[in-house]
Amino acid sequence: MLTNPYRQVLSNANFIKVWLSQIFSQLTINMVNFILINQIFENSRSTVAVSLLWIFYSLPAVFLGPFSGFFVDIWDKRKIMMITNFLQALTVASLLWIGHRFYFIYVAVLIYAVLNQFYGPAEAAALPDVVSKKQLPAANSLFLFTAQLSFLVGFGMASILLQFFSGSTLLLISAGLLFLATLAVALLPANRLIGQRRHRYDWNGLWLDIQRGVQFLLSGGRLVLIGFLVIALFQMASSTAATILPVLAETILHRSLRDAGVFLVVPLAVGLIGGSYLFGRHARRVRKKYWIVSGSVGTGLAIIYIAILDYFFAQYSWRAIMAMVAIFVLGVSLASVVVPAQTFIQEVTPAKIRGRVFSLLSATINLAAIIPLLIIASLIDILGIRLLLLVIGTTAILLGLIISRHSNAIIVRASHRA
Repeated sequence: MLTNPYRQVLSNANFIKVWLSQIFSQLTINMVNFILINQIFENSRSTVAVSLLWIFYSLPAVFLGPFSGFFVDIWDKRKIMMITNFLQALTVASLLWIGHRFYFIYVAVLIYAVLNQFYGPAEAAALPDVVSKKQLPAANSLFLFTAQLSFLVGFGMASILLQFFSGSTLLLISAGLLFLATLAVALLPANRLIGQRRHRYDWNGLWLDIQRGVQFLLSGGRLVLIGFLVIALFQMASSTAATILPVLAETILHRSLRDAGVFLVVPLAVGLIGGSYLFGRHARRVRKKYWIVSGSVGTGLAIIYIAILDYFFAQYSWRAIMAMVAIFVLGVSLASVVVPAQTFIQEVTPAKIRGRVFSLLSATINLAAIIPLLIIASLIDILGIRLLLLVIGTTAILLGLIISRHSNAIIVRASHRA
């Protein structure tokens, strides 16, 4: 049965509309990503080729991220989400004519990512405008809940549906979901999400606004910077995990990517859903510092355990079961890091610069991911995936220990100031 914060959020009609747009958008991108990853890996057998998919997806965030937030803050967020959803639907539909030509796939991904640089910050910045501050923790946990449920349905169901239907059929379904996302945000009040209009735009004003967003992040205290960096690091890890998914399935579980949904995607999504629900329910009882620290350490331990699983369970059935348990713990831990960090940034960020802050966050995440993705993809072919997992797991544990040692009670004090 839903707790009071969830009842309050779900009774908000405008939140439901933004939420539906997020559900359809997330479901689409996860289905399309799985189809493209499977298609590229099956035809190239190359982790580097798969990593290029994510690099092309990341490039627009690096070049447009600092600028898109400026326009999100001054334009009508409702119209931004409507237009980008509609154009993304057309982009996904164009994949029906691309076939196996890799270079066209990368171009389509690039176009989709350019549009996402406006949709993502607009959606994140719109959420505090349609719910009260007290409802933000529950609203954020529901957003992560549906994002990961979409991950479950998109990746898990795509792996199953590809056994019975063609990739073209799934792409057509994905384009239709984006048209539904367009309709959902079109039903929002026309005057609710209008930004601070200006009569003319000039480059000096643009650069000044970008500088204000950067200054807020740098002058907002260690907590703001810590929350910003935590989200960047863990989102970068998510991109890396998606890149190595085909190799992980074959090396650790000895299954093809088409079968990875049952053993990798389902327990991870369930864990993320559980972790986001726990945070939404207990956000005001437990300091955010403890959520982030415990989540970082738990993430590291789960990744290390997955890396050495073969040494403890030679029999496949036990290895598969224990892998699912470890991945479930990984999902709970990741939710315990990302949701509190994002909630805090939303709480302390002034509404007039919120779009800039989230676009800068997106730019940082994607810039940080490009070089590591190429390096990791190359190292997997040379050194294997186990060493990589050990390094990532150890890094997550060290990050949690650093936050535990240096953040102290800043999170609580900053939250009271918000």
